[in-house]
Amino acid sequence: MEQKPSVGRIVHYKAPANDEYEARIFATVITRIQDDEAVDLCVFGQAGFGFRQGVKKGDEQSQWNWPARV
Repeated sequence: MEQKPSVGRIVHYKAPANDEYEARIFATVITRIQDDEAVDLCVFGQAGFGFRQGVKKGDEQSQWNWPARV
């Protein structure tokens, strides 16, 4: 059964690579559901936090996904 995103759920966000860093995974909270495909996020990083809007679910850079079960 596929999980359904909802406000307040913790997910992972894959930040895109840049000149200084390779792509990295950050803890993230869903702040708004836009539609079946996209959500808004608050991403927590080493230097603070930032917001991303209209982020689609997936395993690519600039996408969110559920944390792996351990």
